[in-house]
Amino acid sequence: MKTPSIGPARRSVLLILGALAAAGGALAAAAPGQRPPPPPSVYADYHPGFADMMTMAVQPRHTKLGLAIRARNWTYANYEAGELRGAFTRMARSIPSYEGEDTAGILAQITPSLDGLRKAIQDKNAAKADAGYAELTASCNQCHESQGRGYIVIRAPAASSYPDQDFTARR
Repeated sequence: MKTPSIGPARRSVLLILGALAAAGGALAAAAPGQRPPPPPSVYADYHPGFADMMTMAVQPRHTKLGLAIRARNWTYANYEAGELRGAFTRMARSIPSYEGEDTAGILAQITPSLDGLRKAIQDKNAAKADAGYAELTASCNQCHESQGRGYIVIRAPAASSYPDQDFTARR
């Protein structure tokens, strides 16, 4: 007997229904007042490397931070500075050693310039924020040099690579 073919839309619906059924089963298995265990992840074998984390988590934050400072959107700049610090923290936790070195120690090269920039942002001091962002960017490049990756050169964004985001502050 020939099995009937199903189209992509129907296949998607079936996959979603299957996922919902699995989630419902997990909910039923949880004790009252407790969270159910998460369903098994199809991404369990995905382990981003150091360069992946830099490209996915750090570089976009650096770019958005620069655009927020340029727009003098202090609230958003402060948020992105915190997110950038968080990205570094998560990297050190996820990849404790990189090429035989302590990742937290490598990333600590950025901390002093990030601290100074964060203060300038919180003070809403445009001149110090501009200088602090330039210093942060220089720290990134110094870190790349120290790791033998001087060919990776970071700079302030010349234009937004986020055309769907308005960086101006809301009044």
